[in-house]
Amino acid sequence: MAWQYFVVCLYDFLFGPLINQYIHLRVPVSTDIPQWVPLTLQGGGMYHIAMGAMVGIYAWTRTLEKLKLMDNGIIPKAPGEVIGEIEEEEVK
Repeated sequence: MAWQYFVVCLYDFLFGPLINQYIHLRVPVSTDIPQWVPLTLQGGGMYHIAMGAMVGIYAWTRTLEKLKLMDNGIIPKAPGEVIGEIEEEEVK
């Protein structure tokens, strides 16, 4: 979901204006081409508010999930921490 939001913002704030400016440079002056208006800012930026809420809730629940796994000893709490000692069998 965050990747989709990233791509939409890239288009709306970077590629859309660049394409619009390119069209303005290539089309004769007599034609009326509107200036680029970011689509996601229409309606008071409700798209960004909604996506911020969804990505925020996802990150929060993912953090709770990871903390639960750490408490159960399934994943290490710190980088390099060993979970359980691996005993080497003696070869006779």
